[in-house]
Amino acid sequence: MKFLLNYLEIILSMVGLLLIILIPMLFPSDYLWQTTAFVATLVGVLHGGIFWLVRRRQRMVRQDAILQIRHMMQDVIKNRLAVISLNTQLSRPDDRYRDKIMNATAAIELVLDHLSDESLRTWTEKYNFSLEKEQVDFRESTPTA
Repeated sequence: MKFLLNYLEIILSMVGLLLIILIPMLFPSDYLWQTTAFVATLVGVLHGGIFWLVRRRQRMVRQDAILQIRHMMQDVIKNRLAVISLNTQLSRPDDRYRDKIMNATAAIELVLDHLSDESLRTWTEKYNFSLEKEQVDFRESTPTA
């Protein structure tokens, strides 16, 4: 089963090509190209439907995972942020520092509350670009022998 899922696109494409070639051969007629075109269209529609279902399932699994991760992080991290906030208020630091700490904890809570597939995609694009830039800069600054 794992093999099928890992190579689903290739397997379905090969089966589709075999059907497009074999069906007109199994049912010879004067309309060979029309039969081939019909079978190819039918295979294309089925192929598209299957891929749509697979992507839809992947999206649902990813959204469920993100929801579970968000709940876990909210539970763990918000509890720790509450401890930080409470300690900040009890220790009576300078107003300027207290405001910075409270703003930082509020910003972290906001990020946790709005964790989604879109926010992860945006974060990945932002940091992949930064990492790629750092790698390019590193390669440019590395002396060659």
